[in-house]
Amino acid sequence: MGGGPGHLPGQLPLAERACRGKFELAWQKPLPASAGQNAWSIIEEVEKGNIEGIVLIGNGAAGEYSNAIYNSNAFSVLIDADLPDHPPYPLVMLPGAYPEESAGTYTNCEGRVQRLRPAFPPPAGKSNWEIIAELSSSLGYHMHYSSLEDVEAEMAGIVPEYTKPAG
Repeated sequence: MGGGPGHLPGQLPLAERACRGKFELAWQKPLPASAGQNAWSIIEEVEKGNIEGIVLIGNGAAGEYSNAIYNSNAFSVLIDADLPDHPPYPLVMLPGAYPEESAGTYTNCEGRVQRLRPAFPPPAGKSNWEIIAELSSSLGYHMHYSSLEDVEAEMAGIVPEYTKPAG
């Protein structure tokens, strides 16, 4: 959704109180005003042992960092439709869905939001949003979405660009 260390979904600036306020109201949790870490610093913290667990979504998410992540002492979870091509492997693998099996939206690098429609259901029976919501809930932050429409309604209520995706 266009997030990054200094941005909220939709490329909204984290430093702006009004932007943070929209998300804090929807999520009922306070958000930090300062930027988070970028991918490089997260990997460094994993290697130093300062990050105890990490969840990656999509095999390409680890990319060249997979050795640092999967060989560390951090508890690693990968949500993906495919097992990585070669070791090292994550400690836990959850069966994710391919884009062809997913409904929802995709945001490209230019910030354009495009609609995804599934050609067939995911073999594991769950969409990625369902896996993420269940994992989050099991870790103590309950995501009370009962459908993709609930997720999309929340997104559209906070980030106007998600009200009418192309496609």
